[in-house]
Amino acid sequence: MRFELHWLVKTNFFPTREDFSPSLKEICIATKSSQIGDALILTTLPGLLAQKHPHLKIRTYPRAFNPVVFKNNPHVQGVNYLPSAVFGDDINQGTGHLIHTKERFFDLPLSQPPKPILYLSEKEKTWAKKYLQKVSLPQDSRPIILIHPWGKTRNNVLSQAQWEDLVQKQNAHFRFFQLGLFGQPQIRGCEQYCFFPKGYSHARQLFSLVSVAQGFIGVDSGPMHVAQAFNLPSLVFINHQEASPNETFLYERNTHLQIGNANIPTEVSHFFESIKASAVNNP
Repeated sequence: MRFELHWLVKTNFFPTREDFSPSLKEICIATKSSQIGDALILTTLPGLLAQKHPHLKIRTYPRAFNPVVFKNNPHVQGVNYLPSAVFGDDINQGTGHLIHTKERFFDLPLSQPPKPILYLSEKEKTWAKKYLQKVSLPQDSRPIILIHPWGKTRNNVLSQAQWEDLVQKQNAHFRFFQLGLFGQPQIRGCEQYCFFPKGYSHARQLFSLVSVAQGFIGVDSGPMHVAQAFNLPSLVFINHQEASPNETFLYERNTHLQIGNANIPTEVSHFFESIKASAVNNP
């Protein structure tokens, strides 16, 4: 159920550090927004809070992707429909990656490197393995690269023609699976089109699929955060308006290529070579 009852208790969606006390018995961790990336940024907090405050009962809020990203998290004890306060978007202390600014808010140790934390069930892991078996030939050992060209908040960073050129030049060495929503343009040359309907119910399938890939190429988007959660080497195209990896959602360990940079062909080549090397060393 995703209905909200905050109007009954006048939930505080803008808590400050003064609203948190180690003596609290319960806390609600969630984002106000409908963007999956905003929810994923919060996923390191339950484990760290539980370690520092073992008595604290941690719940999330029913809005948007909150219940989805915290599903199976052993430190989150369900959903709170009537929280007095929701700690999430505005709990930032200091500078740096948003995961770190939120951890500093609670005086928690900083995650190194900063990345979301997702917990897959055995059923979800099995689904991903069976899906790969269904769409793969036994003798095909090419690494799987997920591409996500059309992020909701970062659209049209590269043109469709540019994406197709990138895929077609590397098809002999990699299997490309495109991630997206129903109705988005398909990039020719991809082997699979993993398109999902809008909404929240299929996000867990996305997580499972990302967990069995070997690399990610895309834009600043929800799947970029999911790729980080599963330690996928990632190539992220950005435009000149996006901030540096040290002060935003972006991750420093990703390869970031700004559109218009003359070094793009060289950097793309280096990225693919690193994926090949990793596949050889970890068959």
